[in-house]
Amino acid sequence: MNALIRVTWISSIAGSDGYNAAKLVEWVKAQAGTFVFTIENVYEAAKRVGFGSTENLVAQDSAGSLCFDGDGGPEELEGLYRDYEKFCDPRFNPRWEQGVADYVEVVILTP
Repeated sequence: MNALIRVTWISSIAGSDGYNAAKLVEWVKAQAGTFVFTIENVYEAAKRVGFGSTENLVAQDSAGSLCFDGDGGPEELEGLYRDYEKFCDPRFNPRWEQGVADYVEVVILTP
């Protein structure tokens, strides 16, 4: 018997307006089961709900792909954004070496 399980993790990280994280979570939950999440559409949704700004909003997936429109584009992001082990910790904020954030939301969607 063959099987394939594909798990995609997407993180959305903002350097401002973190208090709007709950709005992004509401959007994700409303789309669950009827929508294929990509870093691009999570990134755009984050901007629409006011989570972060163009200068500091990043969406990242477990494959290492990034959406970032700030100066320098995705190539500007280094260090902790590229650390897969840190990425796998859903509460780690790659903006800071300590990994802390004022607002942390983890959404687990089950099929």
